[in-house]
Amino acid sequence: MLKRLLLILATSGTALAGAPSADRWDELHTLLQSPQWRQAEPAVRDLAQQESAEAHYWLALMALARGEGETAVEQAQAATELDATHANYFATLGYAYVERLDEVGMMSKLGVAHGLRDAFQQALELDPHNQDALRGLQQFYLLAPGIAGGSKEKAAETMARLEEIDPLEARLMAGLTALEQKRFEEAREHLNAVIAEDPDNPLALYQSGRLSAKSGQDLETGKQHLQRYLQLQLPIALMMPSEGAAHWRLGQILAKMGQPQAARDSLAQAVELEPALSDDVDKVLQKLKS
Repeated sequence: MLKRLLLILATSGTALAGAPSADRWDELHTLLQSPQWRQAEPAVRDLAQQESAEAHYWLALMALARGEGETAVEQAQAATELDATHANYFATLGYAYVERLDEVGMMSKLGVAHGLRDAFQQALELDPHNQDALRGLQQFYLLAPGIAGGSKEKAAETMARLEEIDPLEARLMAGLTALEQKRFEEAREHLNAVIAEDPDNPLALYQSGRLSAKSGQDLETGKQHLQRYLQLQLPIALMMPSEGAAHWRLGQILAKMGQPQAARDSLAQAVELEPALSDDVDKVLQKLKS
């Protein structure tokens, strides 16, 4: 089925033209939910021109996978304006604002922070069990300053809601929280526990690698987990780091392990997949030269 759809897209630029239909979306979903999701982008863009909310939603996910916060916000806003009934659209808008935070100046950060909080809250009004929104809101309450709406009490309440729905997911978020707060030993304990129970948990594998890259500890473990993450060849999804980000973290680890050529190869792949990472990659390359 996937090969057939790729052939259709490659040989007919108008194969998916016209008003969006269930059949066309069924075909596109097969591709979008595969590692070859990039092949669907031209058709999705065509559908977005016809004011398809779902098309804008997928374009927002694609922008997030490339680290393009401004574009992701624009596309996710379009999706929510065209159809305000989908919790996933608002959760995606929340994560688009998270990405946007790193792109704006200090004067704009407060407005962006309020935007992401409101988007996650709207997602949860539509679906109180939306785990993407719960994860995002928990991190917002935990990490944002009080003036922006941060609250340790609300973070704990949101974590408790997540734990009721999915205890393993809550432990994963506990590991991510510890990592963000540089409590590296605690983070490793949580992540190892999640991976022991769910060896191919993609977010736990990536965060384990990120932990090694940031801490300089357990480098071999982090390397193996990132390599496994890349082997999974995942489709785009919220909270799921991009292939480019995984190659960047792997390059950091390989550099710390004294494997400069392997590090350069991984970093080159990171920039090829995600040009927005070029500044971060350059910092690692400069260290390799020194």
